[in-house]
Amino acid sequence: VHHGNGTQEAFETNSRVLYVSTHQSPLYPGTGSIAERGIASGNGTTINIPLPAGVGDEGWHRVYSEIVFPALERFGADLLLISAGYDVHWADPLAELDVSLTGISWLLTMLMGYADRRCRGHAVVVLEGGYQLDALAHGVCATVAAMLGEPYADLLGPSPRRETPVDALIQQVAQAHHLPPFD
Repeated sequence: VHHGNGTQEAFETNSRVLYVSTHQSPLYPGTGSIAERGIASGNGTTINIPLPAGVGDEGWHRVYSEIVFPALERFGADLLLISAGYDVHWADPLAELDVSLTGISWLLTMLMGYADRRCRGHAVVVLEGGYQLDALAHGVCATVAAMLGEPYADLLGPSPRRETPVDALIQQVAQAHHLPPFD
């Protein structure tokens, strides 16, 4: 849920690294705006997607399908480094995103599929966060299952809250990065 400001800073001048961050905004550390796109030769290789509170599975799916995966295809990554923060889960007390284990599993399944097709299976997943122990434990299990190509049953279910729409956010990020339909 937090913007990876240190990771962005490490790579924002490097044209050989595509850095994508999906994070809740506003939230600590207060960085990660859409306007932060990289510096010098790295301009355009930083994609920040500041999610409003209340984004759940539908918005998660749309952001990755309409922004992240087209950007990955255009960039042509040959290795994925995935910072897996399970504090995006709806039960986590730290933030206010509403992603379920089904949404987490879907994303990791899609990322592993991309890694298999485009990166010769080269993907690294690093545990980043999660403060509700059931959601964290099940999130890690869902991730490992996705990495093994196995299904995972969401024992915690969907968020009980109504989801925040992401239409305007997707349009803003797509336009800033010349992604469909603005390419």
